[in-house]
Amino acid sequence: MAPHMRTVTSLESSCSICWLVNDGNTIENVLQIQDTLPLLKLLGYRVHRDSNRSEFPDKFIAARSITRLYYRGSLGGLDQELNSCANLEYFLVEHFRRGLATTVERQPEVFTRLKHIGAVTLSSSEEGDVLRELEPFEGLKSLITIEISHIILPSEDEISMQKYPPNHFKPSQSVFQLLGEKHHSLSRIHVVNTSYQFTAEGGGDLWEQGQDGIWAGRAIPHLSRWDVLNGMLDSV
Repeated sequence: MAPHMRTVTSLESSCSICWLVNDGNTIENVLQIQDTLPLLKLLGYRVHRDSNRSEFPDKFIAARSITRLYYRGSLGGLDQELNSCANLEYFLVEHFRRGLATTVERQPEVFTRLKHIGAVTLSSSEEGDVLRELEPFEGLKSLITIEISHIILPSEDEISMQKYPPNHFKPSQSVFQLLGEKHHSLSRIHVVNTSYQFTAEGGGDLWEQGQDGIWAGRAIPHLSRWDVLNGMLDSV
């Protein structure tokens, strides 16, 4: 391992598993080398095998003090791998991934330190549906920010014209009050506008709770997943 890699604190890896290991080594053997990324805290991870099946970075998380993870693979079928997530404070997945709420609901004790989670892909922007879909996060007592991926669906005419309607999710104060009653630490909701083709469209809205308990929203520019992982919501 090159000497300068000893000071790396953030890493994004998108490749085949064979690019990370060679000569019969496994990722576990590589990570046993103390000089291999000893200070790593932030990890973006999309690593796959020949079958194109995504690998969850549980070995990375267990061997290093990873506190912020952007996982670009499928959440389906994960079980024991999630036990490595106990120290995570940020857990991000891609905007079009479904199953994040189900994953947390299945093993809530693993995610008790989470401060930021997303993106949750809503099936509806109706207030009652939103409250139901966010219920699995009620047990996360440290959670400050929920990121919501709001999919913008065009009409048939707009599909042919390749235009998208400004159908932004803007909840009422009553919804925020209900969320606050169930999620006591929650003080920020980041709504990312995503087209039906699952690409970010025109930034989003950031809703924050003031000291008076009133929530206020404002439009913000598009932030990449890496931007969010690095805490840019704190300064946008």
